[in-house]
Amino acid sequence: MFIAFNLKLIIPENYDQNLYFNISDYNRKAMETQRFPTAITVAYYPFRAKAQILRILCEYLHLSYQDRFLSPDDWNKIKQTEGKDWLIKDLPYLQHDDFVLTGSSAMISYVV
Repeated sequence: MFIAFNLKLIIPENYDQNLYFNISDYNRKAMETQRFPTAITVAYYPFRAKAQILRILCEYLHLSYQDRFLSPDDWNKIKQTEGKDWLIKDLPYLQHDDFVLTGSSAMISYVV
C-alpha cells in the first residue's frame, strides 16, 4: 500500500536565509567548544550497524568525532589491554577522554 502526502512548505516573506545560517553556524561553534572540547571516539567493526546512528547524530550536531574501525583480532587485543578496567566490554563503544561508554542508546543519550 502506498500513501502519498501533499505537503506545502510555507516560507514567510521576510525570510532571510543568511540570518538563519549565521545563527546555526554560531550554535555549531558553541556546541563544539563547550559540550565536547575534545573529539569523541566511536569504535566498531568496519560496517554501519549499531554505531551508525551515533555517527549520524555526531554529524547532525556538528560534533568532532573519530571513527575507530576494529577487526575481531583488534577488539580482542583492546579488551585485554585498554579495556581491563571497563565494567562492560562490548561494541560499539564511545570514548571521550578517560570516559568509556557502551550500549547504543546510552551513547546517544550521552551525546545529546
